[in-house]
Amino acid sequence: MQTQRRCVVAFERLVHLRRVAAAVRIQTCWRAASCRARYQRQRSLIVALQTMARCKQQRHRYASLQRAVIKVQAQWRCVIACRQLRQLKSIAAAKRIQTAWRGACCRQQYQRERIAVINAQAMVRCQQQRARYQRLRSTVIRMQTQRRCVLAFRKLLHLRRVAAAVRIQTCWRAASCRARYQRQRSLIVALQAMARCKQQRHRYASLRHAVIKVQAHWRCVIACRQLRQLKSVAAAKRIQTAWRGACCRQQYQRERIAVIN
Repeated sequence: MQTQRRCVVAFERLVHLRRVAAAVRIQTCWRAASCRARYQRQRSLIVALQTMARCKQQRHRYASLQRAVIKVQAQWRCVIACRQLRQLKSIAAAKRIQTAWRGACCRQQYQRERIAVINAQAMVRCQQQRARYQRLRSTVIRMQTQRRCVLAFRKLLHLRRVAAAVRIQTCWRAASCRARYQRQRSLIVALQAMARCKQQRHRYASLRHAVIKVQAHWRCVIACRQLRQLKSVAAAKRIQTAWRGACCRQQYQRERIAVIN
């Protein structure tokens, strides 16, 4: 929800910035158009005023020149017709020279004014473009910063999800390994118990067979000893019987002899 809310806020801010940029662009175009129109009106008025002033100056100069020429002509008409002709030619040449000079001066002044106006316009436009560039740059930097923050937050969420998934996988693998180890251990313990039971049975059987053999041999030895004892006892009994019989016979002979005597 926070991510959606931030996306909505970022989108609304982007729309607001676009509207602000469009409004700034419209204001810039409108101000440029109004400045151009005002400059055209002022320039037309200046040109008209310059034309009127120059026309008035030319008329005044022409009137003064005309009065002087009329005076000169009035004085010199009666003198020499050729001088008048020469004067007329010189006046025409002077007019042409003056016209050319004034035209050159006017053109130079116009060029200087035009260059000055163009430089002023260039400076104003440069300042406007610089200000517009600074605003656009600040706007783009803010948008880039917000975008980078969003990307960093998404990357952080992705890393957290990956870490959680790795942790879950680790727990699951540990549990499965423990279960498999318990099963294998129970099977190995059962197999070891069976093997040990079989070994113990085989050992018990071998020990039992050996014990039986030892018991049989020992019983045979005991039987041989008993037999020897029995044989010795029987021999002793026979010896005792023979000795007692001999003693009894001797005593009988002595008693017999004694009785006889």
